[in-house]
Amino acid sequence: MSGDFETLEINQPKIKYLKPEDNTKLLDKLINNIEDMKNKLSRDS
Repeated sequence: MSGDFETLEINQPKIKYLKPEDNTKLLDKLINNIEDMKNKLSRDS
């Protein structure tokens, strides 16, 4: 494995930090999707 700075920099994931207020709609949507999946699983069981 190379210790070359450029190689290490290229391999780093692009991390984007969002303000909490920007996440609210996305989180609500994800929570609703999870709830729907849980409900579907419990109905199918």
